[in-house]
Amino acid sequence: TVGIEFAVAASEVDKSAPLSKNEISILSMQLRKSKVSSIWCDTADMVKTFSEEQATAQGNFPGPVPVIFTGPLKDLQAAVDAGASAIVASTEDWEDIQDGICTEVIWKVSTEEDVKRVMEFTGDAADAFWLNGNNDDAAVQKLVEMLPKSSLCIASLRPMQPDGAEIEQGRKCRTYGCSSVVVEEACVGDSEDIEYSQFLVNGLTSKASSEFKFSGLTGSTNGHFGGVQANNQVKWKRVQQ
Repeated sequence: TVGIEFAVAASEVDKSAPLSKNEISILSMQLRKSKVSSIWCDTADMVKTFSEEQATAQGNFPGPVPVIFTGPLKDLQAAVDAGASAIVASTEDWEDIQDGICTEVIWKVSTEEDVKRVMEFTGDAADAFWLNGNNDDAAVQKLVEMLPKSSLCIASLRPMQPDGAEIEQGRKCRTYGCSSVVVEEACVGDSEDIEYSQFLVNGLTSKASSEFKFSGLTGSTNGHFGGVQANNQVKWKRVQQ
C-alpha cells in the first residue's frame, strides 16, 4: 500500500495561501478515490478534517482511509480525540506520553539500536514500524531483517525524485520485506497533489509492477484512479521552482 504525507510546512515553498477546511476535505476525498492507503499529517486540526471527511465513506467503496498523526507530543491527545487511527512515536517519545492514551502506535526507527530499544520497551509486542528518514538500501534491508516477521514495516520515500526514482526505491523495499511505504511531503497543498498521488499509487501497485502488492493498514490498493502512469519522464513543477 502507499501512504501519503500531507506536510503543512512544506506547503510554504510555493508561497500559496494555506488550504481551507473545505479544500482539505476535497483533497481527502480525492486521495481516497486515488486508492491511497493512509494519510499522514502532523497537526491535530489536519487529523480532524481528514478524519471527518473519511468517516463519510463508511460503508462505501473505497472505504475510509486511516489518518496517522506524526506531530509533537503536546498535540497527541488532541489528535487522538480528533480521530487519529494511529500515532507515530519513538521510545523517547513514549516515556513522556501521559497514561491513558489508547491508540495504535507505529514505532519510528532509524537505526538498529532504535529497533532494539523498541522491542525491549514493548516486551517484543511492537507490531508496526516506520523506517524513518533512511533510504540507504543496505540499511533498510538490515532493519527489516531485525523486525518481527508478522509486523507491519513501512518504508519512507522522498518525493518527486529525478527520473521518478522513488518508484524503483519503493519496489526494492518490497523485495526487502517492507509491507508498505509512505511518501514524505507528497502533498503540500498545491495543484500537483492529486496527480502526484495517482502517479505514486499507479507506479507502485499497477499490474506492471505486480510484485509490489502490499498488505497494510487498509488493503484497498487494487485498481487506479485517473490517467497518470508511472514513468521516468514525468516532470513536476513543484521541484522546478
